[in-house]
Amino acid sequence: MRWINCHARDLARSNIAVEDRVAERLADAATQANMTLYGFSNVCLEALLKIFHDGGDAEEIYPFWLQTKMSKEIDGMPLLNRGIMDSMVRVFYPKDSEALLKIFFDAGVLFGSYLRMRYKSLDEVWTLIRLFKLSLPARVFEMDRLEEESGNERRYVMRYVSGISDETTNCMAKYFDGLFSCYTTDRRSASSSGGVIEIVLRSPVDDDLISKH
Repeated sequence: MRWINCHARDLARSNIAVEDRVAERLADAATQANMTLYGFSNVCLEALLKIFHDGGDAEEIYPFWLQTKMSKEIDGMPLLNRGIMDSMVRVFYPKDSEALLKIFFDAGVLFGSYLRMRYKSLDEVWTLIRLFKLSLPARVFEMDRLEEESGNERRYVMRYVSGISDETTNCMAKYFDGLFSCYTTDRRSASSSGGVIEIVLRSPVDDDLISKH
């Protein structure tokens, strides 16, 4: 355990106890930011307090930041609400559903290619989705890693439930199909009304990956 100095309301400074590993990472980050440990600690605590003041939670910080970072890197538009996309899909789906489904599939491939550069395996995507459950606007967004059925294969099941229209559900199913096509050719998807999508994925098991988990 170590102590760091921070401003307190009634005292010039106050000591706060933190774990050794946290203190070491904090000191390294302060050095990278070209700040003193004292100044950097206060900046971090002030940012966290703003989030708490607005009803946020410490566990939300990293997934929301990571989602925003990814969105910027692929030219995403996070401030547009889901209803806009749903309305547009319902307008154009009856006119040319095949073309619209291809657009969503290609968009999934684009994001899947981006993910593949940073998260090499489905096991890493499984970890990422567990993190993103806190930040994505869906009633259910989860991915289960099931017991392998053979010595060289692992099975995953991704579920997405958002309450969107049937047309957008079909399009989102194509989007996820395109995304996961960057990881495996063995995938089976099913969707139903109300934005319910389930995709079963099979992937070869990496021996090094097994040893880590």
